[in-house]
Amino acid sequence: METPDLKTILNDYYHKYLRTQKHRSHTTIFTYQQQLGTFYNWFTKEYPNLTVEDLDLDIVRAFQLFIINRNTKKSTQNAYTGALRAFLIYLSRVGIKSLDPYKIQTHKEKSSPRNYLNEEQRDVLFGVIDTSTVWGLRDRAIIELFYSTGLRTSELYKLNIDNVRNKTELQMRGKGNKYRPAFISDRAREWIDKYLETRTDSEKALFISYTIATVKNRRLSISSIERSIRKYGRDAKFPFDVTPMTLRHSFAAKLLQKNVNLRIIQEMLGHSSLATTEVYTSVSNTDLRDTYKLHYNEITSPKLQIDLNKKLTIEDLNRVIEKYNQDNPDKKVSLNG
Repeated sequence: METPDLKTILNDYYHKYLRTQKHRSHTTIFTYQQQLGTFYNWFTKEYPNLTVEDLDLDIVRAFQLFIINRNTKKSTQNAYTGALRAFLIYLSRVGIKSLDPYKIQTHKEKSSPRNYLNEEQRDVLFGVIDTSTVWGLRDRAIIELFYSTGLRTSELYKLNIDNVRNKTELQMRGKGNKYRPAFISDRAREWIDKYLETRTDSEKALFISYTIATVKNRRLSISSIERSIRKYGRDAKFPFDVTPMTLRHSFAAKLLQKNVNLRIIQEMLGHSSLATTEVYTSVSNTDLRDTYKLHYNEITSPKLQIDLNKKLTIEDLNRVIEKYNQDNPDKKVSLNG
């Protein structure tokens, strides 16, 4: 059977595979469409006589160089490469011969520290919001909700009034259409109620724009949410950029500081893998180190070869727990609860 053209294959990948079979979100599919659309435009222009079956490492490297020359960050470069590799995996599954996806290499990135707000910084951020205005009340409710729940921006954006009215627990559908609970703190609930008291419109969206009052759909956009939070971070004169992800990190760090089990944090953040959640331990390493010393100081011997002045990892803790359980068989503990 003749192999379909690349455009047809891509459309099948987006709609039949990602949407129908894998149940990926509209945001995820849109991102793949952008990244693979860039590859399609480049590939068909540079190699008009080739098909996807002709793809080789030299062509992939040329595409990677094309992306690099657009002055993109390494994370962005890797995102394009990852999208292409995922597409090639799909091709192998549907029986279309092409380049082995596992031959494609991504650029190694240095893991950048994750900024988060401690309680004092959180209060400073709240203090720069003028809550005497309706948009100030809205923004305070947004930031309180982010800090209280650890929601992703795309999740908060989709909330309707009916989702939160008189509720302290939300059922969120996140990545991969997976549901998880999100809990609204008393303070966040208070600010949401204050904001909703000002709403006299018929819009169903929880957070709306006040600059486009004549437009039928006034739901506050993701870019507007991000822009507002960045502005308040600048107003607070923090030495780092404050974004919705900063607030999500702050939510995770707050739970770590309270010694909440990592698997519970994983569930609350909506991570499919515990390894993803483990990354958040770096933002609260001081507190992790203090907890480590507090609970396991009786067995921090040179034999363990753990330097408490460096970043602690889950592997370090597991080694300590294993040693502790050997020495205390009647009082066994577990990192997983």
